[in-house]
Amino acid sequence: MNSLFSKVNLKDSFLFILILISLISPAFFNGYPIVTSDTGTYIASGFENFIPEDRPIFYGLMVRHLSLNDSLWFVVIFQALILSYLIVRVINIYLPHKISMLNSLFIILGLAYFTSVGWVTSQIMADVFTPLGILCMVILIRKTNLSILEIVFNIIILVYSTISHNSHMITNTLVIVFVFIFYKFSKDNIKLVINKTRIYVIILAVFSTWIIVPTANYLISNEFKLSGSAHAFITAKMIEDGIMGEFLNEYCEKQSTELKIPGKYIIYDASSLKCWDIKDFSQKDSANLQIWSFLNGVNQQFIILPTKNNWIRIQAVHSNKFLSVIYLENEWKVIQNKIKSDSTSLFKLIKKDGNSYSLYSASSKKYLGIVNKEIIDGDCLKLSDSSNLSGFNFKFFPVQECKLCLFRNKMPNNTISFLWDYESPFYKEGGFKGTEIGYSKLIIESFTSYNYFISFISKGIIGSIRLLVNNDIGDGVQIYREASSPFMAISKHLPNETNAYLNSRQNRGINFADINKRWSFILFLSAIIVFFALFSLNYKKNNPEIFVLVVLFTLGVSLNAFTNGTFANVISRLQSRISWLIVFAAIIIVINLLYDNNLKQRIIEFFKKQ
Repeated sequence: MNSLFSKVNLKDSFLFILILISLISPAFFNGYPIVTSDTGTYIASGFENFIPEDRPIFYGLMVRHLSLNDSLWFVVIFQALILSYLIVRVINIYLPHKISMLNSLFIILGLAYFTSVGWVTSQIMADVFTPLGILCMVILIRKTNLSILEIVFNIIILVYSTISHNSHMITNTLVIVFVFIFYKFSKDNIKLVINKTRIYVIILAVFSTWIIVPTANYLISNEFKLSGSAHAFITAKMIEDGIMGEFLNEYCEKQSTELKIPGKYIIYDASSLKCWDIKDFSQKDSANLQIWSFLNGVNQQFIILPTKNNWIRIQAVHSNKFLSVIYLENEWKVIQNKIKSDSTSLFKLIKKDGNSYSLYSASSKKYLGIVNKEIIDGDCLKLSDSSNLSGFNFKFFPVQECKLCLFRNKMPNNTISFLWDYESPFYKEGGFKGTEIGYSKLIIESFTSYNYFISFISKGIIGSIRLLVNNDIGDGVQIYREASSPFMAISKHLPNETNAYLNSRQNRGINFADINKRWSFILFLSAIIVFFALFSLNYKKNNPEIFVLVVLFTLGVSLNAFTNGTFANVISRLQSRISWLIVFAAIIIVINLLYDNNLKQRIIEFFKKQ
């Protein structure tokens, strides 16, 4: 199999099919392609043609079209087809002797059994494309004869791999930058095996993705931007690392939270942090004032206006109407009303402890508050004779200030909880779109401080190291039944596969303990072999081609860890998707040594002397 388009005999074709099957054997074991919590978003975005807030649309579109509106099996088969080809081509190109398709089959069977590659290929996830981009670079960079068609094919796969996930764009960009530096400072024996022209082609291909992604986003959503999630992931990582908490303690103290009249404020209950909210964004008179979790809505913003004798009026920003008290159905309530001339819309602020206030109504001679002891979303504000109750103390937070300061003492302590728990401050502030401006400002301000920027980098390096040693297979492969995102997406868009999905082993629970034991052992052993190849001067001198492959694979694995350990989070799934390349590199090193005639001669001479 000298190139993608060369003719192959029937035997090799059969063996290639076996290679393909081995790479999706976990899917056959499972009884269905494997899913994670993100799979539902990929399926939905592709079929419904929307750009997810936290990832590109391209993998979702691939799932949609390759499934043929019928089955996700076509998707994993395609993934295995591309990966099978790339692995076989790397074997053909980098081993100096002719390796048969049968030998390639044995190599890939070993990878499928001992490593994560089969589990990654069997998933409906963009993770499979993390190593594909690196494999394409490894094929292109070697100074060997490739047809124009094969070069174009590899460039297409490289570009698609890069745009399939935000992290791939950063990782692949860093990899090719380091490859360029590596080439510039390498000795002649290394430069002789590298195709310099193709390095520039790879640079052009990878850098073009930084234009392709925002252009596609513009064509679909009229927004020319890379992603709407970078600010959220970086903020979440800074929270997990403790950097954001420290920064907020300093930053929030500088904010002006003193009540100034007139002014625009979020008014919230001092104990529960729930905010005043005009029900249903209503523009109508008599719409109730209720208490609600903060969601950064305009209907949760109010203007405090001064009147005579220290009385105030409170105007809802979204409707321009005034809060008034009304006696209805034997109780006092607070509503919005366009009338502002009578005493029903007059209130007085009474200072309490901790920069909080009670509000006293002029017409009812009562205090505004929440009567229920357990404050829940939707409770209407009512009036009481006493202000000494827990639901009758309110604080005023300026609309223009950093909203995250509201929650700095109630932060989740990890990235996943901050980004995916709907009780998190992140969602209370409006999710990805609602936090983009505010969080971006926080990140920029923290990075302009030398201490916080250095702390971010050092924590990123620590996170990278942690991720390098976190490679468990099965992270995220859980039971996802009727209420889950994957189930809802499959049942909606591929309803004929619902039963097969529900009956899969995954939805009964898969034990990965034994799988991870052998995977950890082989990865550790392979890392030792790769370390030897990287730092042995003789190996570098005598095997420049293999040395280049090892450098690229190591860069891919290490920079993937850096990208995710610094900007995302430390979870095994993000590293196990690519770390099998270390085992692949070790296999190539060992096979190359076995066919090294000089090594054989040295071994023979060694034993003769004994």
